[in-house]
Amino acid sequence: MKTVFASRRTLTSVPTTLMLLMACMPASFAAENFGGAYGCAAILDSPHPSGGFIKGHMTIKCSRPVALGHVENQLWRLRAWGWEAVGEPSQFTNKKGGKYFDTAVSIRPGSDCYYYRNTGSGFVLGFDRVRYAPPGVGLNYDIRFKRKLPPGCGARW
Repeated sequence: MKTVFASRRTLTSVPTTLMLLMACMPASFAAENFGGAYGCAAILDSPHPSGGFIKGHMTIKCSRPVALGHVENQLWRLRAWGWEAVGEPSQFTNKKGGKYFDTAVSIRPGSDCYYYRNTGSGFVLGFDRVRYAPPGVGLNYDIRFKRKLPPGCGARW
Protein backbone atom coordinates (compact mmCIF):
# COMPACT_ATOMS: atom_id res chain seq x y z
CA MET A 1 0.00 0.00 0.00
CA LYS A 2 1.42 3.41 -0.96
CA THR A 3 1.67 6.13 1.67
CA VAL A 4 0.86 9.73 0.79
CA PHE A 5 2.50 12.43 2.85
CA ALA A 6 3.17 16.12 2.30
CA SER A 7 5.22 18.75 4.05
CA ARG A 8 3.45 21.04 6.53
CA ARG A 9 3.76 23.91 4.01
CA THR A 10 1.31 22.24 1.59
CA LEU A 11 -1.57 21.78 4.03
CA THR A 12 -3.57 24.77 2.82
CA SER A 13 -2.85 24.48 -0.91
CA VAL A 14 -2.79 21.08 -2.57
CA PRO A 15 -1.93 21.24 -6.29
CA THR A 16 -4.65 20.07 -8.66
CA THR A 17 -2.48 17.27 -10.01
CA LEU A 18 -2.05 15.82 -6.52
CA MET A 19 -5.81 16.07 -5.93
CA LEU A 20 -6.46 14.14 -9.15
CA LEU A 21 -3.97 11.45 -8.16
CA MET A 22 -5.71 11.08 -4.79
CA ALA A 23 -9.02 10.28 -6.53
CA CYS A 24 -8.17 6.59 -6.94
CA MET A 25 -6.64 5.88 -3.52
CA PRO A 26 -8.03 3.56 -0.82
CA ALA A 27 -10.17 4.55 2.16
CA SER A 28 -7.26 4.70 4.60
CA PHE A 29 -3.52 5.17 4.37
CA ALA A 30 -0.83 3.42 6.36
CA ALA A 31 2.82 4.22 6.98
CA GLU A 32 3.97 0.74 7.83
CA ASN A 33 6.83 -0.20 10.13
CA PHE A 34 8.19 3.25 10.93
CA GLY A 35 8.84 2.33 14.57
CA GLY A 36 12.01 0.28 14.15
CA ALA A 37 11.96 -2.73 16.48
CA TYR A 38 8.56 -1.61 17.84
CA GLY A 39 6.83 -2.36 14.52
CA CYS A 40 4.56 0.71 14.44
CA ALA A 41 2.11 1.68 11.69
CA ALA A 42 0.25 4.99 11.27
CA ILE A 43 -3.28 4.79 9.87
CA LEU A 44 -5.24 7.84 8.69
CA ASP A 45 -8.81 7.18 7.59
CA SER A 46 -11.02 9.05 5.12
CA PRO A 47 -13.46 11.64 6.47
CA HIS A 48 -16.88 9.98 6.71
CA PRO A 49 -20.40 10.73 7.96
CA SER A 50 -21.24 9.13 11.29
CA GLY A 51 -24.12 9.88 13.67
CA GLY A 52 -24.88 13.34 12.25
CA PHE A 53 -21.20 14.36 12.19
CA ILE A 54 -18.29 14.23 9.76
CA LYS A 55 -15.44 12.32 11.42
CA GLY A 56 -11.80 11.54 10.79
CA HIS A 57 -9.36 9.36 12.77
CA MET A 58 -5.59 9.09 13.14
CA THR A 59 -4.19 5.93 14.75
CA ILE A 60 -0.76 4.54 15.54
CA LYS A 61 -0.54 0.82 16.30
CA CYS A 62 2.66 -0.86 17.45
CA SER A 63 3.42 -4.55 17.77
CA ARG A 64 5.44 -3.94 20.97
CA PRO A 65 4.79 -1.38 23.76
CA VAL A 66 6.48 2.02 23.49
CA ALA A 67 7.24 4.56 26.22
CA LEU A 68 5.12 7.42 24.76
CA GLY A 69 2.78 7.95 21.82
CA HIS A 70 1.38 11.13 20.27
CA VAL A 71 -1.18 11.51 17.44
CA GLU A 72 -3.00 14.54 16.05
CA ASN A 73 -5.38 15.26 13.19
CA GLN A 74 -7.47 18.01 11.58
CA LEU A 75 -10.46 18.05 9.22
CA TRP A 76 -10.56 20.40 6.23
CA ARG A 77 -13.27 21.31 3.71
CA LEU A 78 -12.79 22.50 0.15
CA ARG A 79 -14.00 26.05 -0.44
CA ALA A 80 -13.83 28.12 -3.63
CA TRP A 81 -10.48 29.61 -2.49
CA GLY A 82 -8.88 26.36 -1.26
CA TRP A 83 -8.84 24.08 1.77
CA GLU A 84 -10.18 25.52 5.05
CA ALA A 85 -9.58 23.96 8.47
CA VAL A 86 -12.87 23.12 10.21
CA GLY A 87 -13.42 22.28 13.84
CA GLU A 88 -10.71 22.08 16.44
CA PRO A 89 -7.63 19.96 15.78
CA SER A 90 -7.55 16.83 17.91
CA GLN A 91 -4.46 15.64 19.81
CA PHE A 92 -3.76 12.71 22.07
CA THR A 93 -0.55 12.01 23.98
CA ASN A 94 -0.17 8.98 26.21
CA LYS A 95 2.83 9.44 28.52
CA LYS A 96 2.23 6.01 30.04
CA GLY A 97 2.99 4.37 26.72
CA GLY A 98 1.31 1.36 25.21
CA LYS A 99 0.73 -0.13 21.75
CA TYR A 100 -2.32 1.81 20.48
CA PHE A 101 -2.81 5.58 20.15
CA ASP A 102 -5.90 7.09 18.51
CA THR A 103 -7.50 10.49 18.06
CA ALA A 104 -10.65 11.59 16.22
CA VAL A 105 -12.06 14.88 14.97
CA SER A 106 -15.82 15.42 14.64
CA ILE A 107 -17.69 18.37 13.15
CA ARG A 108 -21.38 19.01 12.65
CA PRO A 109 -21.53 19.95 8.95
CA GLY A 110 -24.87 21.73 8.59
CA SER A 111 -26.64 21.29 5.24
CA ASP A 112 -23.97 22.78 2.94
CA CYS A 113 -22.15 20.60 0.41
CA TYR A 114 -18.36 20.18 0.68
CA TYR A 115 -15.53 17.81 -0.01
CA TYR A 116 -13.51 16.93 3.10
CA ARG A 117 -9.98 15.81 3.86
CA ASN A 118 -8.28 14.53 6.99
CA THR A 119 -4.66 15.36 7.84
CA GLY A 120 -2.72 13.67 10.59
CA SER A 121 0.69 13.13 12.10
CA GLY A 122 2.19 11.47 15.11
CA PHE A 123 5.22 9.84 16.68
CA VAL A 124 6.22 7.30 19.28
CA LEU A 125 9.11 7.34 21.71
CA GLY A 126 10.67 3.96 22.29
CA PHE A 127 12.12 2.72 25.55
CA ASP A 128 15.48 3.25 23.86
CA ARG A 129 14.58 7.03 23.97
CA VAL A 130 14.60 7.21 20.16
CA ARG A 131 11.76 9.15 18.49
CA TYR A 132 10.11 7.31 15.59
CA ALA A 133 7.70 9.04 13.21
CA PRO A 134 6.22 8.49 9.76
CA PRO A 135 7.55 11.02 7.21
CA GLY A 136 5.67 14.32 6.93
CA VAL A 137 1.94 14.77 7.38
CA GLY A 138 -0.58 12.21 6.10
CA LEU A 139 -3.43 13.30 3.82
CA ASN A 140 -6.65 11.44 3.10
CA TYR A 141 -9.77 12.57 1.20
CA ASP A 142 -13.44 11.63 1.44
CA ILE A 143 -14.64 8.92 -0.90
CA ARG A 144 -16.83 11.30 -2.95
CA PHE A 145 -13.78 13.45 -3.75
CA LYS A 146 -11.73 10.38 -4.72
CA ARG A 147 -14.45 9.09 -7.07
CA LYS A 148 -15.08 12.54 -8.60
CA LEU A 149 -18.70 12.54 -7.40
CA PRO A 150 -20.57 15.69 -6.32
CA PRO A 151 -19.66 16.81 -2.78
CA GLY A 152 -21.52 15.35 0.17
CA CYS A 153 -24.25 17.52 1.70
CA GLY A 154 -24.77 17.57 5.46
CA ALA A 155 -23.94 14.36 7.32
CA ARG A 156 -25.78 11.89 5.06
CA TRP A 157 -23.85 10.93 1.95
